[in-house]
Amino acid sequence: MPESRSRLTARKINIEDVINGNYYQQDGFDPNYIITPYGLRVSRGRILGTVMDTYINDDESYGALTLDDGTDTIRAKFFQDLDMMADIEKGDIVEVVGKVKEYDNEIYVNPELIIPRNATYELLRAVELTSMRDEWRDHIETAKRLQDAGKSDEDIEQELKGEGLGGPEIEGILKYVTLGEEAFEKGTQTTTTENGATITQSTSQAQTHPTVDDEDADDSADEDEDDESGDHRADILDAIEDLDDGDGADYGAIQDAVDIDEDTMEDAVNDLLSDGTCYEPRPGRIKKL
Repeated sequence: MPESRSRLTARKINIEDVINGNYYQQDGFDPNYIITPYGLRVSRGRILGTVMDTYINDDESYGALTLDDGTDTIRAKFFQDLDMMADIEKGDIVEVVGKVKEYDNEIYVNPELIIPRNATYELLRAVELTSMRDEWRDHIETAKRLQDAGKSDEDIEQELKGEGLGGPEIEGILKYVTLGEEAFEKGTQTTTTENGATITQSTSQAQTHPTVDDEDADDSADEDEDDESGDHRADILDAIEDLDDGDGADYGAIQDAVDIDEDTMEDAVNDLLSDGTCYEPRPGRIKKL
């Protein structure tokens, strides 16, 4: 029986930690992710910042927002469906929820949702992130202490589970302590291969404030990704109907039935949820309206 999968948790994170993280490109169904400089694994993020710039190409098939949270800047990129950008203006404070992706050594976010926020919310988020980083460093210290004591990865995993962590979180921590902090230090840049995964660490955002030509290049290079997710919508809807036991269809079972990778699956499901074709009766279950 295939391992059950669910939609990934969107992590609150500041832009600097996204930009300076190590990016892991995976094969098959496993989602791509970054590991931040303090060891947090992130596939989907919640990024709060001020809109510094907006861009829409001539045929309105591609758009981007440049966000600044005081630590760094990042682009939120939109392909084909630009409706979320419609009411966003320069100077707005927004929270962008979406998958963290990489193209041409640039880390960016592919939005699923944009939420208007205010300055008070920014202050609260800064406090939250400081607390979260401290908590995560404690988890890292636990893993290092056990590793130094000669404990196996299985022993460390059990200890971290006792601290309330799940599988992907623990995997990120183990990778962090195995590679060592120097692999995540700001200012270094490496591209290596480990266990079949391509790892790219991006420490600068040369395209954060792009020219029009840069944006058009992104448009032509990445628009196929959005087309691919759209091509699978009908298959996903058929799978939902076949697998729905009355309480919706299990997310992992849908993906197994359609046989597509995690990124394409996530994009297509987000489209179906956002346009009202489907909804989530409870986490991990998708139901057709």
